Amino acid sequence: MKEVFRKEIFRMRTLFRAMLFPVLLSPMAFAQSPSSGADIHTASDLQVRAEKLQDEAAKAPNGQAGGTLEKYPPNNFTMLTCRTQNGVVEVHANYDDVFVVLDGDATLVIGGDIQNAKPTGGGETRGTSLVGGKSTRLAKGDIIHISYNVPHQLFIPKGHHFTYYVVKIKQN
Repeated sequence: MKEVFRKEIFRMRTLFRAMLFPVLLSPMAFAQSPSSGADIHTASDLQVRAEKLQDEAAKAPNGQAGGTLEKYPPNNFTMLTCRTQNGVVEVHANYDDVFVVLDGDATLVIGGDIQNAKPTGGGETRGTSLVGGKSTRLAKGDIIHISYNVPHQLFIPKGHHFTYYVVKIKQN
């Protein structure tokens, strides 16, 4: 199972590097006008935003800061997020997540049984931990796809940060 998971991560890394990194690293302007049909976020713009988020996350009680970058009809969107502390277990009933790691490192646990699960509305569930999940280390450049209804949790090493670009893809 662990080897299958590693192969899937490698496959997703290759696919998304080919598709997303030219856009993320483009020297063009930060965001084109909506009429252009394209939204472009340069690496330098994302870095400036990420540095601000790192400061905010360090001060936040839950060690997290982020925000929506773009919304795409009907219900897809992108986000930039930074964590300085472990996250809670998350399950999204309606969205796939695609993470592009921009900076830092973390351990991602996927699958398993959610402890203390509580619905939070909008098809979202949160929990305190996962039992029996699979762990993998994440670092800059990694790309991860997490299907809807798959529980997942991020662990951030003490004194570190983890900054990632998120694509939320509506499934239901």
